[in-house]
Parts: sequence; C-alpha cells; structure tokens
Amino acid sequence: MHVIISVVITTYSRGYHSGIHGIARRKSLAEEYYEETSEEEGGEEGAWLVLYDFRSKPNPRFWGNVRRLIGLVGEGSLVQYSVFMTRSRRGAMAAGRIARHYGASVMVFKGEQVEY
Repeated sequence: MHVIISVVITTYSRGYHSGIHGIARRKSLAEEYYEETSEEEGGEEGAWLVLYDFRSKPNPRFWGNVRRLIGLVGEGSLVQYSVFMTRSRRGAMAAGRIARHYGASVMVFKGEQVEY
C-alpha cells in the first residue's frame, strides 16, 4: 500500500511566494529587484540602455534572470550580449542590479531614439 501525503505551506516569509499548487518557491533575483524598485522611482519611460561588462564568463543564472526580467518588464530585450534595452526605468534599474549582483561593471543610460 502506498500513501501520498500532500503538504501546502500557508505562511510565507519575505522572498517567497505561492508557486504551482500553492507550494512556496523562492523569488528570482529578477522578481525581487523589479518589485523593490518603486513605481515612482521607476516610472520614467524612454529608451533605457544598461551596459554591463563581466571580467569572465557570467554565471548562467544571470541569463536566466535577464529572461525573467524581460517577461516582467514586457518591453525589454538584449541588443547584444552586454547591452539590455527597455522602455522602463524600473526595468533598467533591476537589470543593472542583477548584473552588478553577478559581478559586472554596470552603466545605465537614458537615450532618445532619433530618425536618421
């Protein structure tokens, strides 16, 4: 005879939220940094560029967090391996924090797209 026991966690501490079937999972860095940037601080829209440089190959988790952030921001993309572009200041700030977390040198710019 086999017994299956199902456990549902009902209390959550900071950094965790409900995942599939109500089981708590840890938030990704992308989720944490994006949520920590307030709407007022991150509300300014424009062409935001985040340039980052790693001294060596970045941790694969960095790329996973960039993909998650693109999903959260909605309008974000990698222009090349060392440049992230978004229309959201909030997304740019989160991208910069993620890159810095993994050891990159980071610069954030607000630009304006012009016709040429």
